[in-house]
Amino acid sequence: MKQSWILLSLVSLSACGDSVESSVQPEGVAAEVLEEGVEKEIQQGGLVVRTSVIPESLRLGDPFQLKLFVEGPSEIEIEMPPFGEALGRLTIVDFTPKQSTTDKNGQRIQTHTQTYGLQPNRSGEVVVPALRIGYRININAPTDWEEVLTEPIPIQVASILPTDGDLVYQSSRRRLDPLPVEQPWVPWAVGAAGTGILMFVGVWWFGRQQGTSAKVSAFQQAMQQLRRLQDDIATLTDEDSVDDLYAGLSVTLRGYLEGCFQVSALEQTTEELRQSLSIDLKPYIEIVSKEHIVEILQVLSLCDGVKFAGQVRTISEVQSDWSTVQQLVQVIHDRSLIATDNGETNEAKDGLV
Repeated sequence: MKQSWILLSLVSLSACGDSVESSVQPEGVAAEVLEEGVEKEIQQGGLVVRTSVIPESLRLGDPFQLKLFVEGPSEIEIEMPPFGEALGRLTIVDFTPKQSTTDKNGQRIQTHTQTYGLQPNRSGEVVVPALRIGYRININAPTDWEEVLTEPIPIQVASILPTDGDLVYQSSRRRLDPLPVEQPWVPWAVGAAGTGILMFVGVWWFGRQQGTSAKVSAFQQAMQQLRRLQDDIATLTDEDSVDDLYAGLSVTLRGYLEGCFQVSALEQTTEELRQSLSIDLKPYIEIVSKEHIVEILQVLSLCDGVKFAGQVRTISEVQSDWSTVQQLVQVIHDRSLIATDNGETNEAKDGLV
């Protein structure tokens, strides 16, 4: 009898163990479910352009990821969309650009990615707009620029308000009872006086900084930036990347043009400047000649080639390109001073002198 009872107990424990194991297993499987997204791909002109959004449905206030991937041969010059282009209706909370070059099947392949962390500002269907990628073949002589437009991607944004009940205004709470002990007025007075002093010091410091920055002309800013870039050139070796240095040259020249002649040089691509400089600088033809405009566009195209197409430059060529930008800024500045002294134009005086 005793042996039968022990055998019955062992059978019961074995059955319980099986039931526990079967109830735990589905939870482990469910934990591996990933977020779903949507991906669009376009192939054009030797490029593979892929756009993905993860996830494709979310609640208002939740962030989502937009990734733009462009891949193509190294002889194609690729121009990625400027930061935030066409995304004005979406809040940008994060941005990560990346560029690399690898060998694939005996061919040099370049890869560009832009990853955005975005946040919708309304519920319902929100459309991620089309993004523009520029490209041209640049083997022996550059061809005309072409462009690829990605497909718009709609996503569903759910409201954070409940949908399973009526929204009813609740009655307001009664006023709080007064504090049993009145607060002393001395700490409040000291705090108010300290706040006033801090505000006065802040306004004075900000006004001084504004006055100091107003005294620095566009020419002086450009020369300061060029001196910093020259110090960077002195520490370069043949193995160092010069992408950042050429980005600095491009920003310096664009900022000088924008500060002197109110041209939106920092916001436009080189191709857009090629079409607009001859018009925007027409009132300053005595200062910036057509030959200067051609030289400016050549320098900016070279900077784009180094930054985006992986064009290689030696240290002596880097120094020569730096000298070209420095001479351009100096010549335009000198011509402006001569034109101002002769009374021919005063339009660019505030930005140059």
